[in-house]
This record gives sequence, C-alpha cells and structure tokens, in this order.
Amino acid sequence: MPGSIGPGSIAGPVIPQSAGGRPPSEFTQVLQGFQGAPSSSAAAPGSFAALAASPSGPPKKKPSILPLIIVINVVVIAAVALVAYFMLRG
Repeated sequence: MPGSIGPGSIAGPVIPQSAGGRPPSEFTQVLQGFQGAPSSSAAAPGSFAALAASPSGPPKKKPSILPLIIVINVVVIAAVALVAYFMLRG
C-alpha cells in the first residue's frame, strides 16, 4: 500500500520540493552532482578521478613535526634566558 509506514515498507530519501518555483540551492545541486557522479573505475584514463584513484608507488610517509617542536623550544628557552640575563644584570 503506497504511503504506508511499517516494517514492510521501505522509504526512500526525502527530497524537499522547491518552494515557489525556485531552483534548488547551490549546495543541493552539488550534493546531487556527487550522487550522480560515475565511479572511479568507470573514469576515463586521463581524467582527474582516474589519477586520484590509482596511486603511483608506495604511500608517502607523513613528515614528523618533532624537529619543529625542538627548534621552537630552543628559541623559547633562549628568549627566556636572555630576558632573565638582562633583568638580573641591570
């Protein structure tokens, strides 16, 4: 029975109707574009989707930020030492 709600009925996604004859918003159009986009396996060989789907070589390791943290700590310690030196000297 159409319109019935219960364990035997399957409801599809709710798509709001445009009010007053206005076209859907840009956000809605973008979402509808993603839903209708072809899968990456069906993409043309030279397309961006094909390049993004097939990584070339092993995945690159994310660089460590440990050297940056060490350098910042050294600069802060040096600044504090200089301030303390001039405060105690004067």
